[in-house]
Amino acid sequence: MPKKVTKKNFTEVLLSIQQKFSEAGSEAEKKVWSDSVNKMLDKLRDEDFFGTEGQLDPRGDNRDEE
Repeated sequence: MPKKVTKKNFTEVLLSIQQKFSEAGSEAEKKVWSDSVNKMLDKLRDEDFFGTEGQLDPRGDNRDEE
C-alpha cells in the first residue's frame, strides 16, 4: 500500500518534492512537477478552498485576473 501524506509528515513531503524538482534532470521533468502542482491547486481553487475569488491562492491573488 502506498504511503500517504499526513499532518505529521506534510512538511517533510513538501520539502522532498522541492528537492526532487531541483534535482530534475530535464526541463520536461520540471514541467511535469509544475503541471501536477498546478492541477492540484486549480482543483482546490475551483472548490473555493482559497476563498470565493481565489484571494488566498499561494500562487497569488486571483482577484487580479481578468
